[in-house]
Amino acid sequence: MVILLASGVLLLIILLLVFYTKQRVKNLRINEEVLQVNLDKQVLKNELDLQKSKNLALLNLQHKQDNQNLLSKVKEEGKDSKLLKNVYSSAKLQSLSTGKWEEYIHVFSETHPRFKTKLKMEYPMLSPSDIKVCVLIKSEMSIKSIAQLLNISERGVYTSRYRIKKKINLDKDTSLETWLLGID
Repeated sequence: MVILLASGVLLLIILLLVFYTKQRVKNLRINEEVLQVNLDKQVLKNELDLQKSKNLALLNLQHKQDNQNLLSKVKEEGKDSKLLKNVYSSAKLQSLSTGKWEEYIHVFSETHPRFKTKLKMEYPMLSPSDIKVCVLIKSEMSIKSIAQLLNISERGVYTSRYRIKKKINLDKDTSLETWLLGID
């Protein structure tokens, strides 16, 4: 009788161990699948971020190409100052009317979705033009490119950067570029 009871308890323990092992293996498989899905998600997110960065680079390249086309047109037309003023004015109007800035901001916002909102919320004293300069600096554009895009002098860009640093209370030793690149 004792042997029968002991073997019954032993059989029950073996069944519980088998059930527990099966459940454990099932949980491990589920965890493996979840990890694989998360890994696939991360790979897709990285690919999407890379594509968005490529779009920003393409827009920057397109802007440079537009500037080159304008320069070649000016060289073709000669040195008539009245004509140069007309070409410059039409190029300025064209860049404002084509909505390239909105397109650039749209692509930038996809890459850095919280950047503009965070700047506006934490530093409400920044003007829309300050935000534009910050976006262009965050895009790692050169001073010369920013000046051309905003139709201001390079000195104007330096002045804007100085005023932005002053508005956000950034000390002199901290680079605005580094600080902006740290914001996401």
